[in-house]
Amino acid sequence: MKITSDHLARGAFIYIRQSTVDQLANNHESRRRQYGLAERARALG
Repeated sequence: MKITSDHLARGAFIYIRQSTVDQLANNHESRRRQYGLAERARALG
């Protein structure tokens, strides 16, 4: 699917969830992806 101007006109939401200490210590890849998605959303405005 191609991104259209209608898609870009929509608002976006990012929700934040609190991770446990164990999740922070052991799930580095997941945390990296979450921060990457948030950064990508900011870059897109």
